[in-house]
Amino acid sequence: MKVISLIGPTASGKSELALRLAQKHGAHILSCDSLLVYKGMTIGTAKPSAEELGQVPHYGIDLIDPSEPFTAVDYVRYARPLLDELYAKKTPVLIVGGTGFYLKALLCGVWDAPPTQPEIRERLEKEVAHLSLEQRGPALHERLAKRDAEYAEKVNPNDLYRVIRALEIIEVTGEKVSELLAKRTLQNPLPYAYAIYGIKRPKLDLERRIIERTNGMFSKGIVNETKDLLAKFGPKPPRPFSCVGYNEVMQLLDGTMTLPECRERVVISTRQLAKKQMTFFKGFPSPIEWFTLPHEEEMLTQKIEGDWGSSR
Repeated sequence: MKVISLIGPTASGKSELALRLAQKHGAHILSCDSLLVYKGMTIGTAKPSAEELGQVPHYGIDLIDPSEPFTAVDYVRYARPLLDELYAKKTPVLIVGGTGFYLKALLCGVWDAPPTQPEIRERLEKEVAHLSLEQRGPALHERLAKRDAEYAEKVNPNDLYRVIRALEIIEVTGEKVSELLAKRTLQNPLPYAYAIYGIKRPKLDLERRIIERTNGMFSKGIVNETKDLLAKFGPKPPRPFSCVGYNEVMQLLDGTMTLPECRERVVISTRQLAKKQMTFFKGFPSPIEWFTLPHEEEMLTQKIEGDWGSSR
């Protein structure tokens, strides 16, 4: 029996397909999404509903408070024991999500990175605190580019967490991150068989789904959810709030965007996120077999059922 990873860009339909497969075959679902781990961030992250969570065992959801740090290594520490237990019981497992960095760490192993240094992170965050949320990442990314141009090319300037983490590693070790990665040793790769299946959509179909997803977020109350989260965490929200959806709604709430502008900006940002996810998966170290939905869904389903069927 293989552990199955179902990946693809946001809004492609991973969760819906995984739920159908899990219900049919008694499988469990392990989320591989860096935002679903945060409590309270529900509408903006398109978390499964209470009904869906009750239909199939889910893991990797609502693990920590948004103010708490959570890395790919933390994800592996959480997910690996679960997979070991389920695999030993011959329980079918679907790893589902679009956070390729987490999946890579779980399947291929993690490198022995220096431990985090909260004081360095806090200092760097304070140095750009006077800038808007959109300006902070690019400002520090310029600094990273001067110190490690090769690694800077691989990091999105808007990914403030990874930019700061890179600067932190450089300061702690005195070496470039690109040089450390070149001589890294991956530790604790998954020791049993797995397969990675990617799903994608025709461009216009994915665009339609992104618009529907955005409209659904607003109709379900993402504005009020964001207000409640800001009331809890104050004027300096934690890092996860910079993600697509909450970031734009915060600009709506502070008056820098109108509601129509906010909706359009969320659609654009989601489209950009989907493109970045696909770019990441192109360089994934393990092979990915891609299927275009909806017309290749049956073919994909048969493939997954075959991977599970030999042991059931």
